[in-house]
Amino acid sequence: MTSKKKPKIAMVGAGACSTFLSQMLTPYFQIDCFEKSRGIGGRAAYRRYSDTNFIHGAQAFRVRDQSFFQYLNPMIEGDLLYEWVPKLISYDEFGKTFKRLWYEKRYSHCHSIAHFLKDIACFDSLYTQAKINSIAVDNRDHVVLATDDEVFKGYSFCLITAPPVQAKQLLSLNTEQEPKIKKIQSQYVSMLSLTQDNRSQWEVAYGQNMFLEKIIRMKHEQNLSNNYVVFSEILDNPNDFDKNSLRPNAYDKMKLEFFNFLKSDEDQLEHEEHHYWRYRKTMMDTDQKFYCDKSEKIYICGDSFFESNDIQAAFLSAQAVVNDLKKKGVLLV
Repeated sequence: MTSKKKPKIAMVGAGACSTFLSQMLTPYFQIDCFEKSRGIGGRAAYRRYSDTNFIHGAQAFRVRDQSFFQYLNPMIEGDLLYEWVPKLISYDEFGKTFKRLWYEKRYSHCHSIAHFLKDIACFDSLYTQAKINSIAVDNRDHVVLATDDEVFKGYSFCLITAPPVQAKQLLSLNTEQEPKIKKIQSQYVSMLSLTQDNRSQWEVAYGQNMFLEKIIRMKHEQNLSNNYVVFSEILDNPNDFDKNSLRPNAYDKMKLEFFNFLKSDEDQLEHEEHHYWRYRKTMMDTDQKFYCDKSEKIYICGDSFFESNDIQAAFLSAQAVVNDLKKKGVLLV
């Protein structure tokens, strides 16, 4: 006797919310995921240089919600995740440094949060570097996705976890239907490698009254390296963002503050890369934990529906979508 074939669903975006959803929904559906970048991770991204990962996205995450802790606990007990307790300092524009503490537990993965998400993802098919141009519901009540080169059909429903600005561009929504965005914030990130060893043992340094928000010193295996990820302060962006609104000379300003803090100079710079998080934070103007269109075939979900905009928020949004599907009787084995 052959088993019944599972219906297909589509996910757009392969960040934290999609990976949590894939774990929760894999017993019920065949899952196709479409990701515009090179792989799983979203804002938990990293880049490889020499023998070190430059983690220029999420380094770790807080666990405040009991249901999220219960979900993670088997992974913590199984050593997939560990409590991250870095040596923290703060510094100001006058060069003074201060020790500081975190008062909430944070968890990380031995390689990166992106590796953790890859470990738990349950996609049946993952299409990377796939730029979706449009999403619609056809006359057979199936969701259709289109790229420049191909059309993907026959999906029971679609879950969009990409930033809401991008999600809204894919859908034909009128003003009354569309989810409202309250605020968009962006951030600059520099990845810098130095030739000379910095003998201090701090791992995370927070700037006070500076353009730099924080500096994170990468590790190679268990040892601190000469590779640093430098984050700017988080900047407000208008909804009608364009490249002309970028802060001029941001990376030069970040490097200047970075070298002043290390009491070093740019002659020691061996390697540099830069990244601009256009949607570092997006806050929705709603009390809902997700958005579902009137066809009930297309969902927009993710951490943007929570003020915290973090990994836990991505989980809670995924959990809310699954609970909604249960209420509608969609999750049938």
